[in-house]
Amino acid sequence: MLENSDRTQREEKLNVVIIQLCPFPYREQMKPLLQMALTLLPDEKLEELENDMVGIPEEVEAGNLDRLVAVGKKFGVGTIAIPAEMAGQLMLPTDGPC
Repeated sequence: MLENSDRTQREEKLNVVIIQLCPFPYREQMKPLLQMALTLLPDEKLEELENDMVGIPEEVEAGNLDRLVAVGKKFGVGTIAIPAEMAGQLMLPTDGPC
């Protein structure tokens, strides 16, 4: 049976985490762009992104977008949206009916 490389598994894990942090209306259009961006990252930058992303989903769920925005800017993803506006667009998955 074929297995994905360690690199591919790491990219897939980051892809899932980052897409869930993307505002819901933009998730589908962002998936191919994100996959391409992760594939093009050198190994050391991929590892850096993995380390930077630790704990961010929990912070976003608590309403703190500071680190998410900082990591985005660090990796060249700029935003002109204010954090409160971004928080209003985020739709994190929940366990059960909304």
